[in-house]
Amino acid sequence: MTPISVAIVGLGKIARDQHVPVITADPRFKLAGVVSTSGQTVAGVPTFATQTECFAALPGLHAVALCMPPQVL
Repeated sequence: MTPISVAIVGLGKIARDQHVPVITADPRFKLAGVVSTSGQTVAGVPTFATQTECFAALPGLHAVALCMPPQVL
């Protein structure tokens, strides 16, 4: 079975402590990319400055975890 490819948008504390470990530990999922405006990275995973860059580079992406603060921009 092909893993579900997931991107994470926002790499704050909760994303790093909860989302990244769970996604990378489960063989049903593949952490395909992250979007970080603060320069945070995940070893071995492509990092993008914007969601647009991420989606353009990963056209087969299956899901996105939005891990940003709840605020209106």
